[in-house]
Amino acid sequence: MLSCSSFSQNGARAGERVEERDGQKECVAVNGNGGQGVFAVARCCTGHKAQCQMLESPQRGADAECPPDHQLTGCSSSSSSGDASDSERPLHGIRRACRAKKDVTSYASCCHTSSLECRLKEHDSMGLSEQVEVSCEDLWTLTGCQGLSHGSVVRGAFALGNTCVVHTSGGDIGAAAIATCCRHRLSHKSSDH
Repeated sequence: MLSCSSFSQNGARAGERVEERDGQKECVAVNGNGGQGVFAVARCCTGHKAQCQMLESPQRGADAECPPDHQLTGCSSSSSSGDASDSERPLHGIRRACRAKKDVTSYASCCHTSSLECRLKEHDSMGLSEQVEVSCEDLWTLTGCQGLSHGSVVRGAFALGNTCVVHTSGGDIGAAAIATCCRHRLSHKSSDH
């Protein structure tokens, strides 16, 4: 499992978390106060030799951070109060971490293989749009998808193919779609012609 996100039609969701049950990872969506149902969306990949783990923040309000030799492939967060749990922008620099707000537990999906590289791609909504999307380029794979509120209620984020789709309540403030895009570095060998 490379990432876990959630979606709710009315936006009342308290986030999501990854649990391990009988050796299997599960993406669990949490209904928020006044929620009318919530969906869990897991992004899973096979066929690579990356070693992945889900790391939880040491306490509420603290960041979940990947070890130095790991790539951050996705972030999740869960609110203990049942209030809406909006995402924070992941950190993809020297420090690879999922940030958390006060009273929120964050989860980082961290993968290790020498050839893996990941980066963030972000797109802000324009005007009164209730949907904002961002796609990974060719040769890159969408591993994580998050919505970042600029004031609008984020109903959730989910992946459609290689595109991160975020639904909001609309409004003139909007939101951003944040995609984590990863690829295996290509080895370039020079050859004489």
